Amino acid sequence: MDFEIKKPKSKAARKQNGSGKARVLSSDEARELFEGGFVRDRDRALFGICYFCGCRIGEALQLKRENIDLKLGVITFPKGITKGKIQTRQLEVGATLLQLLEWYEEMPSQGYIFPAHAKAVKNGYLSTVQAHRILRAACDTVGLEGVSTHSFRRSYITGLWKQKMSPWKIKQFSGHKSMASLMEYLEA
Repeated sequence: MDFEIKKPKSKAARKQNGSGKARVLSSDEARELFEGGFVRDRDRALFGICYFCGCRIGEALQLKRENIDLKLGVITFPKGITKGKIQTRQLEVGATLLQLLEWYEEMPSQGYIFPAHAKAVKNGYLSTVQAHRILRAACDTVGLEGVSTHSFRRSYITGLWKQKMSPWKIKQFSGHKSMASLMEYLEA
């Protein structure tokens, strides 16, 4: 599978014990994590959305089945689940993410695509704490350190920047409210 971040039509300290900047994953590290770290197709789909769409973990967890159109290859992040709840974002799904989503055979036909276990229902969807645990186990399996759920968003934004995409266009895809907040990613 191709894990290069593609354009849609000073070193910061690595994260340690919850502090510092989340690590930016190389395409080789991402491939290793997806192919050898994650155990379930659900987890590959979840973190694939974060990696290939540059979304926050909370945004991915709150996606509902009606937000994903596999036939058109589009994911819609409704403004109600985005940080600040200001703007809806819609992104095309590349071939690798589409494949990861298609492999997720247990994806519900309606409701949250990453539902919580029946006994652990608080919001109806998998919690960010559980997502962190899943990621930690996958990273431990492949020996990656300094990775957090935010690493996938940072990797996406950094990948677009390295491809010479304009900051204004990156801001549009990433959903940042201001150029100042986006520039913190690009300067790191």
